[in-house]
Amino acid sequence: MKPLQEPVAITFRDRGGLAVASMLIAPRHAARIARLDHQTATERGEAPIQLIEGQSYEFMLTDALPSGWRIRETLVVQPSALDSSVGRIEPSLHTGILPIELEQPDGSTGASVDLEVRSAKIDYYSQYRTMLSDIADQAVGLVTDIRAPAYTRLEAHPDGDPTTLHQKLALIRSVIDSDEFRDALERIAAHPDRRWTHIEESIDARRGIRPSRAGVRAIARAGQRITIPAEHPAASAFAARGILNPSLPAHVPGHRSVDTFDTPANQFIVFALRDMQHFLSTITARLDERRTEDRRLRASVGALMQRIERELARPVFASVGNAGSLSLGNPVIQRKAGYREILRGWIRFRMAARLNWTGGLDMFHAGKRDIAQLYEYWLFFLLLDVFRSLVQSTTQSLSNLITYTDDGFDLRLAAGAAFTTTGHVAMATLPLVARFSYNRVFSGKPPNGQPSYPRAGSWTRSMRPDFTFSFWPASLPEAVAETSDCLIHIHFDAKYRVESIAGLFGIDSLDELEDNESVRPGNATAKRSDLLKMHAYRDAIRRSQGAYVLYPGGDGDSTQWREYHELLPGLGAFAVRPGDADRSIGAIERFISDAVECLCTSLASNARPATGGSIASSGPPG
Repeated sequence: MKPLQEPVAITFRDRGGLAVASMLIAPRHAARIARLDHQTATERGEAPIQLIEGQSYEFMLTDALPSGWRIRETLVVQPSALDSSVGRIEPSLHTGILPIELEQPDGSTGASVDLEVRSAKIDYYSQYRTMLSDIADQAVGLVTDIRAPAYTRLEAHPDGDPTTLHQKLALIRSVIDSDEFRDALERIAAHPDRRWTHIEESIDARRGIRPSRAGVRAIARAGQRITIPAEHPAASAFAARGILNPSLPAHVPGHRSVDTFDTPANQFIVFALRDMQHFLSTITARLDERRTEDRRLRASVGALMQRIERELARPVFASVGNAGSLSLGNPVIQRKAGYREILRGWIRFRMAARLNWTGGLDMFHAGKRDIAQLYEYWLFFLLLDVFRSLVQSTTQSLSNLITYTDDGFDLRLAAGAAFTTTGHVAMATLPLVARFSYNRVFSGKPPNGQPSYPRAGSWTRSMRPDFTFSFWPASLPEAVAETSDCLIHIHFDAKYRVESIAGLFGIDSLDELEDNESVRPGNATAKRSDLLKMHAYRDAIRRSQGAYVLYPGGDGDSTQWREYHELLPGLGAFAVRPGDADRSIGAIERFISDAVECLCTSLASNARPATGGSIASSGPPG
């Protein structure tokens, strides 16, 4: 990939592939344009010319358009009001494919060209792929945890409209393009499973033969034979037994040992690759039946098929036959490095091919890559893992996240849709109940001047943090714990647009106090409003003890502010970056564990009847 600052030329083509017009795109200020070579772009299913999110570009048509044609105006593509042949491209947080279209007088698309808008905050290819792979792993894990093996059918289903196929293909690509899958095939090619086998063959008797039952029977049978010369040592042996005209068969049956790669383990690898290839070819057939012109989807399918064809063309697989039956319990498949990873990848592929993700449809529509929303979903699963490691939870509480259907599995995770799960804290010195919530709404002040304290919720306006951890004593019902102030909330918000701690908490100045410094809709730069929202969560939602931002920062970008010398209450931010999530999530796990210990210590030192007392009051009585 080559970053450019000079203008680049792109060509509009009609549906027949004919060039209609050309355009120059130039980066403004410190913006950049990236260019991929054709092969890399094809393999990744991306457009070669790539803009960067949050940056600004200018365009200019260099050819006269047909009469009545014009650039189609969108939120991203903004022609000038004075001259529609020039204008700006403002990708903001848009990522993925960006079609620029020429509109005909009747409003239809006459010609178009595809650009790519890549993320500025994470590696557009590897880390985006990592998030998808992690989500696919989590979804598969939920399916296998919640559903009995008898219900976990593995047939791959390519049915669905192009939007659904985009979603499934994105998850499947995350499997096939994963480093684990790629490295596993390389390891198998370098150290394949092999065995010695005997090949039956016909041996010329004059070469000398090894005694065997088949050889002895061949000597006694009629057929093409060779007379033994009188001077041959064997002639005297036959003569001693009264055979005057001795002869031997021209050929006798024998065998030789050869080294072969045609083993059950390698047969499985070939089967798995061909299974993926068949699924992708079926997608192409579905697109042909619907006569869809989704170039992005076709290019992605074609790139994956080429990748699999190259793998099948490896010399190690040339002599491998078709598997008569699959024994997935084969020790080599289960345990040998390379083979066990392909087995895991194939199961993930089969699951992903049957997975329908309603909440993911908008993210993959027509090649769109909504990385901000994907980042939030990815964080959901990471925090769910933190919660599940903290509590003794039952899988039944997660069953509403995955539902089983006749044609696959539905992942019921969607933006704005609420989800909660509860469990008992295993590590706490005092038995606690814990709840993990996604998109939980904390209702605002009740109408008609009714008092809001001590009820649950917000004492001002309704609030909806992305993620909330709640804890209260197991000896108390939740409602009693609420009214007794024996319950705490810790909130987290996903802020993909935040680039650094300075961008979030920055240097305080009078300029930042102005209302116009708030984040404008579509602006990719996080300002003061993100910090103010954390204050709002902690101060407005009753019994909140902390509010923290999760964002894709770099090393050393996590920080916390404490109101007092104790761990809670507090504000802060945790940098959680794809590809380095283990370390980041480890910090969050330690923080949650320390918070739970603080709560237990506070409850133990302030032992009081369930009807009174306070350990976590927040906000004045309403």
